[in-house]
Amino acid sequence: MIDNEKDSPAPLTIPLNLTTSVADEYDMPTLTKNEGMSPIITNPLTDTTAEPVPAETRQPMSPSKRDSFDDCVLVEVPLLRQFTDTILLSDADAQDIERKEKHETCVKLLVFPVVGTIFIIFHHFFCRTLSHHPALAMTFTVRGFTIQPTWALTIGNGIAWVVQFFFTLAIGIVLVQRLWYTLHRQCFTLKELDDIFDIQSAFWKKTPIFRVTGLAFLAVISLGMGAFISTFAPASLSVGNRPLPASCNIKTVDFKNSTMLVGSTPSPAITELAIRTLESASYLPPSSDPCTDCTYNVSYTAPVLTCSNINMSSSPFLPDNVNNTVLWNSTHAIDPVKGDVNIFVWSREGSFQYGNYTNPQVILCTAQNGSYEVSISHGNGTSANATWQIIPSYSDPSGNATQEQLAFDAVMLALGVALQGPLNVITTDANAVSVQQETLVSSSPLGTLTQNTWTLNGDLLTTLPMLMQNVSIGLLAGSVTVDASSSSLIQQAGSICSRQAVVYIYDRTRLLLVYLVALLVTMICVMFGIHSVLRRKGGSTTFSNLVNAILSPELIERHQESPGGKLPLDTVISAADGRFVPHFGTGALKHRRGTSTEKV
Repeated sequence: MIDNEKDSPAPLTIPLNLTTSVADEYDMPTLTKNEGMSPIITNPLTDTTAEPVPAETRQPMSPSKRDSFDDCVLVEVPLLRQFTDTILLSDADAQDIERKEKHETCVKLLVFPVVGTIFIIFHHFFCRTLSHHPALAMTFTVRGFTIQPTWALTIGNGIAWVVQFFFTLAIGIVLVQRLWYTLHRQCFTLKELDDIFDIQSAFWKKTPIFRVTGLAFLAVISLGMGAFISTFAPASLSVGNRPLPASCNIKTVDFKNSTMLVGSTPSPAITELAIRTLESASYLPPSSDPCTDCTYNVSYTAPVLTCSNINMSSSPFLPDNVNNTVLWNSTHAIDPVKGDVNIFVWSREGSFQYGNYTNPQVILCTAQNGSYEVSISHGNGTSANATWQIIPSYSDPSGNATQEQLAFDAVMLALGVALQGPLNVITTDANAVSVQQETLVSSSPLGTLTQNTWTLNGDLLTTLPMLMQNVSIGLLAGSVTVDASSSSLIQQAGSICSRQAVVYIYDRTRLLLVYLVALLVTMICVMFGIHSVLRRKGGSTTFSNLVNAILSPELIERHQESPGGKLPLDTVISAADGRFVPHFGTGALKHRRGTSTEKV
């Protein structure tokens, strides 16, 4: 409060035409007239020199006058008193208020992005918790209210909205600070200021684009931040079908404790497996007992067939005679040196109608110790994909065949049984030709026998090893031992299968990348906002601040001098110390960019 006339500020000139009687009647500040000057307001609350109006001279307001009196005057009276009291604050009080506002603005600029970042971290852990959990099994119960799984996506959308809300708040404060910063540095006409103050909804206009490009860019960022986050961040959590690991009862092949030979004869089960594999040209599908809709891998040891061409003299076959042409023949024998089972194949193609045949191909096939990796999928049918590699064989130190080696021999003998037998063309005279079939091969996909020709469906050096691979995969279909006293299948330790399930799928890279870009853009904007505040060229767009900025003595004086009591739209205005200052004269238009804000 000002205590003496010496320290009192100069009276404020305002464009009001209130009569003394009206002011007295409503306890308004006393209006006085000075020679050659506009009306002057003296506030009896703060000016001790003002003489109070005697109470007996005040007239009560009549109802008709009260009704006809403009309500705006009643609103303006306390506003004018507040304004008068404000401008009478001491320099120390003004500095304290300015320092407090600056501190609050900087705190908001830093706190809002930090709060948004906290919600980003929460969103990340929320999505990671849900990721790869079955959607149908995930429910949330809060105080007895159950949130269904689909609400998890809604919660994610809500978190993303909160993040963009705090980022947008920070950018909005920056926009206000940069607005005042620009007004302190440049001059604008009233028409341009209309566009600038409407920049958030009309950033595409000429003035924002060409006069305040930076502000227009901030407005676009403020509007686009919400769309950017709300569009791309929630999509990081979705629902889809994915395989989930689960414990399964998976069986694999093991020959170490299996009996598959009766003397030198393979068990009926392994023989049937070899024959069915030959006839179908495919493997017998593994059992679907572990699951109905899953995938899993098994590994085991089984025979791998290697085949090569040999000379006729190295085989047990005899040459053709005049009346007998051999198209196919196969047999198996025990290697006298190694004791392994060898399979021999004789094959040729040709037309027995015309007697045109290819030269015979003699092939020797032996078994190798192979390590199989089979990927099995049960779903829409059963499929298996096998890869193998040859590994060294281990013999018993005593020299006796191991149970595993005997099982390998049983598989080779079974394959030999499936392939054995001749396919001959018998010629009795020049015109009589007959085909003698004593092998399953003639009716198998391995070759094609017609009324006049025999052809192979592929290179035997490739198709025969593939046939053995299919037999080895078929070992997973069931035990092939002689009886139930042993089994060629055992439980695979630590067996895990992947079951298809509807789960939440979290794209962590997408979520964090979207938020990182948003946070980076926000912090760059915040740095510009803090720069404006520290340069003492910031401000706010609150109503009281705008009133104080507009009711500057210079602007009031210019308003008084304007015809019709209305400022022209080409009036050039800038900001100085948080208040609007007009530039007089037509030459003021030259003070448009990067010039002083002093009056011309």
